[in-house]
Amino acid sequence: MLTGENGILTQASDAKVITEFSAVKEAVSLKNNEIETYKRTGEEENIVKVGMAYTNENLYGPINIWGYDTVFGEGWYKLDDEDLKSLGITNAEHEYVVNYDNGYVISTEKFEFNGEETYTTDEVEIKQLATASGSLYILRSDGTLWSVGSNQYGQLGIGNTDNKNTFQQIKLFNVRKIYSSIYCPFAITENNEIYTWGYNEYGQLGLSDTENKLVPTKLEVVDVKEIYPYWQHTILMKNDGTIWGTGLNVNGQLGLGNYKNRTEFTKIDIDNVKDVKLGNEHTIILKNDETVWTAGIGTHGELGLGDAIRVNKFTKTELTNVKQIVDARTETIVLKNDGTVWGSGYNENGELGIGETGQQNTFKKALIENVVELKCNYSTVIAKTMDGKIYGWGWNEYFQFGLDNNENLLIPQELPYENVKDIYTAGVENTFIIKKDGTLWGCGLNSHGQLAQGNFDSYEGMIRIDFIK
Repeated sequence: MLTGENGILTQASDAKVITEFSAVKEAVSLKNNEIETYKRTGEEENIVKVGMAYTNENLYGPINIWGYDTVFGEGWYKLDDEDLKSLGITNAEHEYVVNYDNGYVISTEKFEFNGEETYTTDEVEIKQLATASGSLYILRSDGTLWSVGSNQYGQLGIGNTDNKNTFQQIKLFNVRKIYSSIYCPFAITENNEIYTWGYNEYGQLGLSDTENKLVPTKLEVVDVKEIYPYWQHTILMKNDGTIWGTGLNVNGQLGLGNYKNRTEFTKIDIDNVKDVKLGNEHTIILKNDETVWTAGIGTHGELGLGDAIRVNKFTKTELTNVKQIVDARTETIVLKNDGTVWGSGYNENGELGIGETGQQNTFKKALIENVVELKCNYSTVIAKTMDGKIYGWGWNEYFQFGLDNNENLLIPQELPYENVKDIYTAGVENTFIIKKDGTLWGCGLNSHGQLAQGNFDSYEGMIRIDFIK
């Protein structure tokens, strides 16, 4: 017997696996399709109900109702009367159901009509892509969330710590936005609930504990506008403009005026904030007046304050007229309104783009002009210029620029990307792009399966990632 609890099916001892999830695709096309709304546990759920006129005696074959369990069972299982009642379904022998809103899918065995399968294969568009250290997250236009790659802390959100080389569905639905980090993602749903999971050794999930979470866990914080996670600490902005932080604070990176770690989001005394970006153990804030403020460790010059000391309160840098700030491991890198890029910090991989390596405690101008957008994560930097060209510089050990060599780039170099709609630099080892035709491409390390090729092999150059197969 299968039992339903909070939208999760547990496996029955006599359950029979009949097919793989990838065979189901997106929906079923039969006659008399209808969309109805059922209510379960106080929430509305869309259920596709197909072919009400068909019964067990119809010429298309018998109708059976099955449930697919991605966490416990990894397969399709026949549902009993109690499971059907929990879904608000009666006279199941007259219904054929596909459900993506309960935390599991319900469907039947394949029908055939005139020798043709009735399943449709219409792809659902990628709404948002988020990257992390060895992991990739895709939010689709239907509100479902999928993950692949590294999973040692449970950051894939699938209930275990096994790395995956094909996309797995996370049991979280109606997602509006996904926020990536090194190991601990956050997601906001359409009804403004916040969920988080993954690495939590320092309380960076804000859940009042330090235990890693293997599945999405609801965060009891309200009125959130934006979330800025990284590795060991997290900052969020509320709708009233206030800034709150949690997690590791041994170097003052939360800007609270002390060095005490937090396991709950704590208000930070700073105002007029436009944007926030994080590094390993420092935080960067862009204010509405286009000035930049930093707090945290300064050992590598990442605070841009002219020395290498740590600061536990946000301190104003010399930068003005700043348009954009970006995440960076042990650097602070910004884009100014005039199209120039400036940075300070570690620079051992050439991530400041100044033509040489070596630590910089004050801001230096990169050897590139006319930049309109900047992307960075860890120590790999990518920029788009006014003429639409794409340039990269910095760390390239894992071929994360998609070039035919893995030499670090000390000077911005044009990259061979064409028809690019958007670019995402991953937490450490990868770069992903979405082209104008909607296709997804990636390059770099694949040792965790993060390129979603069904293996852990290495690849040279950009390869296409087929999300729906």
